[in-house]
Amino acid sequence: MEHTPIPWERDATHIFTTGEPGANVCSVSSPRKSDFVEYTRLEIGDPDFNEAMANAAFIVQAVNNHDELVAFIEGLFNCKDADEVHDYILTNAGKVLANAKS
Repeated sequence: MEHTPIPWERDATHIFTTGEPGANVCSVSSPRKSDFVEYTRLEIGDPDFNEAMANAAFIVQAVNNHDELVAFIEGLFNCKDADEVHDYILTNAGKVLANAKS
């Protein structure tokens, strides 16, 4: 099962997609409360269960790889010339991509 199609958008209280069909990915309230993420419990076998699990995995994967991806892009901007960019990409891109896919 795939996660809900991107792009996702957010406002103050929701992460959602406006594509067809539109979907509310999650609703958020105060992070200081024990119920900071509101949700409707899905039971195994519910038609939306696999998509919800894929959404959770997608969020975790994106969050876990964000810093490394940003650092990689920043490293490109620190290169002084095309040869350094080339070497930087050859040295780092494969590892960063593999981590992002795992």
